[in-house]
Amino acid sequence: MPERTRQQTRDATQLVEEHLNDFYQDCALMSAIVTGQNDEPKTFQEACYTNDQEKRRKWRTVIWKEFCDMIKQEVWVNVDQSSVPEGRKMIGSKWVFKEKCDRQFRARLVCLGYSQIPGVDFSDNYAPVGNDMTFQVVMVLRLMFGFHAVLLDVETAFLYGKLEEEIYMEIPSDYKEVYQEA
Repeated sequence: MPERTRQQTRDATQLVEEHLNDFYQDCALMSAIVTGQNDEPKTFQEACYTNDQEKRRKWRTVIWKEFCDMIKQEVWVNVDQSSVPEGRKMIGSKWVFKEKCDRQFRARLVCLGYSQIPGVDFSDNYAPVGNDMTFQVVMVLRLMFGFHAVLLDVETAFLYGKLEEEIYMEIPSDYKEVYQEA
């Protein structure tokens, strides 16, 4: 290999390494920023008993709304633990909290999926949602062909799904506390 080509290869390699180092430093900085700003509650108690009165009110409102939406959609039926079939177990639950960029608060009650048994508690792990690439392709097609677009947001869309399996989930310990506040 001629010396000039070797030098160009070394220069290119050095340039790539410098950019990679910058990239890794930027990623570390972004990670630190994101981690530092994440003050979302991790538990029901953190959300409902925060010292910030405004946030406490907002978290309690969205928690209550989540329960009301689940009741309205008939997501569950209360059964005694003695009614759980033999060989099945109760799956735990937890709250997931998110404060959106536009200052909207979201609370979701979710099953602890890691305690489910494949083939018994579920057969598929599938969520019919669009991803960013699908959205971009649709927008390009819309622009290319002059299609009219309407943006829809189905609130609590995940509650409309029908399950084939029966899931036995433990009532969250804070259910009665929220229910009594109504």
